[in-house]
This record gives sequence, C-alpha cells and structure tokens, in this order.
Amino acid sequence: MKDEKIVFIRFTINLIIIIMVAVALLVATDSQPVFRSKNTNALALKYDVYPGDINIEKLLSILDNKDCRITFFVSGLWADQNPDICKRIIQEGHEIGCLGYNGVSYGDMDVDETRTDIEKGYAAIFENSGVKPDLLCPPKGDYNDDVLKYASSLGLRVILWSIDTIERADERTVDVAQNILKNAENGDIVYVYSSRESINALSGIIDGIRAKDMNIMPINRLLQMKSKATEGNLKGVLHAL
Repeated sequence: MKDEKIVFIRFTINLIIIIMVAVALLVATDSQPVFRSKNTNALALKYDVYPGDINIEKLLSILDNKDCRITFFVSGLWADQNPDICKRIIQEGHEIGCLGYNGVSYGDMDVDETRTDIEKGYAAIFENSGVKPDLLCPPKGDYNDDVLKYASSLGLRVILWSIDTIERADERTVDVAQNILKNAENGDIVYVYSSRESINALSGIIDGIRAKDMNIMPINRLLQMKSKATEGNLKGVLHAL
C-alpha cells in the first residue's frame, strides 16, 4: 500500500510538471516583440511604408512577377494619402500591418502621443484597406514596455526583424543581395529597406532564398507554422503520459 502511494505521488508530480510544460508551450508571448520564428524551411520579408515612399509600386510589380507574398507595415498617414495602393497590397495577396500613423519614432513621443498614434494608424489602415491589422512594427524599431503592453491590449503583436538590407554608403546592389543570401536562415524576418539598391536587389534575393530551398511567406503564416510545430511538441509531451 505504501509503495502504491509513492507511485501515485510521483505520477501526480510528473503530471503537474508535464501540464506546466504544456501550458508554457501553448501560451503565446504576444506581449514580447518577435524578431524571428523558429521554423524549418521558411522566412518572411517585411517592408515598411512611410509617408513619401516612392518605391512601393516598383516593389509590388517585382513581387507580382516573382509570385512572392510579403508583409507590408503601413503608416496610417500614407494609407490616407494612397488608398488605392493600400487596397492593391491586399488584392495582390500580401499581408498588411500597422506602422502607427505618422511614422515617427515612439522614442520621441510621450505615452499618450504614442497610444494615439497607434490607434489612429490602426483606424486609417482599416478604413483604407478593409483589413484589421493584427501586427505592429514600431516606427524605426523603437519601442518600450508601454508600447508592448498597449499593443497587446489592442490585439496587436509587435514585430521587429532579425536581418535587413540596409546598405553601406559604398555598397552596390549585388553586395546587398549577397549579404542577405549569406546570412539569411530559416525563421528570419528580413527587413527590405526602402532604397534603390534594396529594391533592385530584391529579385536576386528572392531567387537566391528559393534556391536554398527556403519558402518566403508573410509573417503571420511564418508564426502559424511555428504554432503548428509547438502543437506537435505538445502532443509529444502529452503522449508521454
């Protein structure tokens, strides 16, 4: 009888540990910024659309020619000024996220200004695209705890990046492509910078990534693939019971 109690206690303790692990695997850390995803054969490209952007239509044409879908983080001000292109992003199968309204660093705003900018940006994107964004990229990548918490309260997941195409002053288009292809890994979020060199390098970047047997997809799809992998891990943990 004593041995049976010991076995039962051990089983109960192990069960509690397994449940805690399972919960940890399932609970999304939406209040933390996402730089990349743990993935096996894919990465995502992101492009930030600030007011005054002059490269987006060329970029969209390249992506259409390559049958490639990415995530656009759009400022609300730009969306108000370019509703047709905003709709085109969605119509061509891309994902749209929020870049706030003015595209100004949140490091230069107080709490109330930051929250107003996020809300106004969200509303403008919804109005001009017909889509409610669920991703937020803080302008210039600047964020703090309040940005994370407030974004989470609005159902917005904060996205950053793990690699970018920002070039040095003396760098050529070919160098931009080679740098990305040398360093890009599965699960990366690649920030395609709005510059002539980056846009001109994009076709080569897409071809090179695919040649490495990696898929390119919007950020939410990339994160969903991670979730499916997590579910698989959870099933393995539960099977141990």
